[in-house]
Amino acid sequence: MGVQISEINTNSVWIISESKPTDFNPESLGENNIQGPIREYAISDLALYLLNPDPIIIQDKLVGCYLTYKKTRLQKWRSFFSAPFSKKKDDDSKNDPMTREYVSNLHMKTYTFKDRPLEDHFKRIYKAMRPYDGLLRFLGLMDHAKVHDITGICEDIAGNRYKLDLSGNVKDKLNYMATYLLTPVKITMKRAYLTKGLFELRGYKFETFKAETRYRLVRFYQDGKTTFCVMGSNDKKGFFVQDPKLVYWLQLFQQSLKTNETLSESLNLCVKGDAKPFKLFFTKQLEFSYSQNHLPKIFRNSYDVSRMAPEDKNAIAETLNNQQRVISFNYIPHSNTGEEKMHTHISVMHDFKALEPLKDHFPDLYNEISENAPATDAGKFYLLDSIKGCQDE
Repeated sequence: MGVQISEINTNSVWIISESKPTDFNPESLGENNIQGPIREYAISDLALYLLNPDPIIIQDKLVGCYLTYKKTRLQKWRSFFSAPFSKKKDDDSKNDPMTREYVSNLHMKTYTFKDRPLEDHFKRIYKAMRPYDGLLRFLGLMDHAKVHDITGICEDIAGNRYKLDLSGNVKDKLNYMATYLLTPVKITMKRAYLTKGLFELRGYKFETFKAETRYRLVRFYQDGKTTFCVMGSNDKKGFFVQDPKLVYWLQLFQQSLKTNETLSESLNLCVKGDAKPFKLFFTKQLEFSYSQNHLPKIFRNSYDVSRMAPEDKNAIAETLNNQQRVISFNYIPHSNTGEEKMHTHISVMHDFKALEPLKDHFPDLYNEISENAPATDAGKFYLLDSIKGCQDE
């Protein structure tokens, strides 16, 4: 008795269904100390990607490198005698006097046009310009015998730069730089979940998303702890979810998609190939606090808060500032001008239990929220606020 796909709205991107009882046999996992009750969920292909502990591959542009030169005999002699008196720096690579940073002056900007032939036209222009790049010529004339090591510099679609470790000897690394400078290179990351609520989305091919595709996620208890397992074919164990909170975040994400139309639309842009996904981020609190002069629309639209006493509005704000969960989705939509700007959709999810002090003051709103806030493993949350922003605005 699995979760039926008909129970899920497949008209747009979805993440995870509500849980249902299941006839799943835990003995098929070959694990000990498994206890019930056992529940089952359907998860989408995107949810499978977010939960999967396997490595992912993304692409970022190689824009430069760090060259660490070999020391001359005189420099080695000076280093030997000054070592007892020098203080070790926190980041030796940045403070090493033998290391130099080189970034391409050409640094060809990528554009994301709605007009694909126009975008291809710009790509051909940049490809023709690449051989004239000064750094590329510099590396081509470099005497590898004078170089101790080379580390690449990559730049993501948000303009953030980071180091890329290269394999092989110095000659191999120079050849790599000469071959791939100013082009997208493949980067292997440990998994989609990076750290502290942050997920990398670029390893997933949104254009391949099919709403009818589903996988089985089973929840049970092992040694008294909540455990989730994604099932493979023939009810065989696929993989255990590393931390239950990953599933809780996906449940919040699903609730946000269900109630935040603009967030759902932005993900569907990625599925259509009209936008580039970037990051998904879960945090516990907004960076700003609600106040009597700034209350979310859900309260402003339901009541004339301007007629409320200041102490009543402060009581509302104080309640809303507690027990939040914030979901941020970053993406870059295609534009007519081709200019790439990072867009962010923020969904402020609020724990329904926090509304208890307001129950008597707003009974109708309280009951309406209760009806539209399903109980999940993460708790009972509802969409408190939706915020949309754009880079440089």
